[in-house]
Amino acid sequence: MNKNYSEIIIVEDNFDDVNLIKRVIKNINLPIEIKHLKDGFDAFNFLFTNELSKNIKLILLDLKMPKINGFELLEKIKTFHLTKNIPVIIFTSSDQEKDINTCYHLGANSYIVKPILFEDFMKTFSQIIYYWIDFNEKYVHP
Repeated sequence: MNKNYSEIIIVEDNFDDVNLIKRVIKNINLPIEIKHLKDGFDAFNFLFTNELSKNIKLILLDLKMPKINGFELLEKIKTFHLTKNIPVIIFTSSDQEKDINTCYHLGANSYIVKPILFEDFMKTFSQIIYYWIDFNEKYVHP
């Protein structure tokens, strides 16, 4: 890909959801590269032991995952100097007020409950991508 692409990190253990997300992105006419990490442990290793791409525009994070949960990963992302300015969108099935409040307290940029119906899932995710990739200006590290 050229250097003008956007990279999205998806931290999700549900492969059906990942495939739906990939399907939406494929239908969007934007240069996007996806990096899927299947759990919090893989995400932790990727984000904090590698040199990160400057093209990362968004991290989509599920909460309920094995090994390292989304809360722990979110806290680390938002306190680490190289990742703290990357937008993190919580995309989860939990609509619990406690989870929502905890995520915002930890620095989440948005909290979205996964829609159950296929059409709603596709529409919601398309709107997420257009907003965060096409409209939102990314922080540029000086």
